[in-house]
Amino acid sequence: MKRICYLLIGLLLFSFWESNVYAKTLTISEVKEEFDDFIENSLNEYGMSLTTTIDSENNKLDIYNGTEKYLSFKYTDDYIEYEDRDTLIAIETADSSFGTLLVIGGVLQSILNLSGYEDYELNIDDNVDMSTLYNDYGIAAETEEYEFHDENSHISGDYIRYFKISLNTDKIDALVAKYGYKEPEEPVISKITITASDILENSIVLFPKMEFTTEVDENYVRECYVYRSKSEDGTYEKISNVLVNCSGEVGLKDENLASGVTYYYKATSEDGAVSSEVIKVTTKDTTTNDKKPVNTGMFFPAIGAAFMALGAIILYTSSKKKVKFNRI
Repeated sequence: MKRICYLLIGLLLFSFWESNVYAKTLTISEVKEEFDDFIENSLNEYGMSLTTTIDSENNKLDIYNGTEKYLSFKYTDDYIEYEDRDTLIAIETADSSFGTLLVIGGVLQSILNLSGYEDYELNIDDNVDMSTLYNDYGIAAETEEYEFHDENSHISGDYIRYFKISLNTDKIDALVAKYGYKEPEEPVISKITITASDILENSIVLFPKMEFTTEVDENYVRECYVYRSKSEDGTYEKISNVLVNCSGEVGLKDENLASGVTYYYKATSEDGAVSSEVIKVTTKDTTTNDKKPVNTGMFFPAIGAAFMALGAIILYTSSKKKVKFNRI
């Protein structure tokens, strides 16, 4: 009987260990390191100069913008939180709330990344009371709406009063299972082609077309760059500095060209990894003498007049002979 009890206890312990073998509580050092990467690759593109330090004595993760402290997160072994309940919202403080939102979003994304959800985002409906979600899903947030008008601007948004996120990956698993959203993978470009039509003296209409290795929705945005050169192996310059429609159905007009000149075109993906074959197009030459002979309208009447004159002569000659014959 004891052996059976020991066996059951052992099975229960094993099953408990197996269900939690992947469970982990993230450390603040791991979060800081991941967030530093996020700052370098994303946040500092917004003109910020953010750095982080861990204040272990006060259990704080401090965020600096340059030499000035921007905001701080408190942390425990179980969670990390941000709180700003006392600030009076004015135009000046509201203007900085966007940066706060970016930083909090970066911390959240860092924890998602560390939990194995690099490609996921959260999609929580506005009707959900986020202040009540922590026990079940490891996240909580409280915001306050603001709106300001003056003669030159209109500012509105949500001011973050409180944010809390669990460091336990089991909680993050539950959060992603409930509210996680994974962006569909970008389709792989198989090839790009380009054709030309409406070739005039000073303009050409080009139709770049992008194709993929798998079927994509007809509404999927297809964009590319189109380049032009005056020689096949020469320097190619963008016709437009912005991406153009690459569906093959919308034409791109290249204007202000010289007449009778050969141009070379190619289209490439945004990153330049995929390029079309080069096509050769020559504009119409306005100096070519291709005028047809002018029809004066006198040719056939002239022939008719000649025949009429000839007939008159014959009739006159016949008449003279007939008179002479009668006299004999």
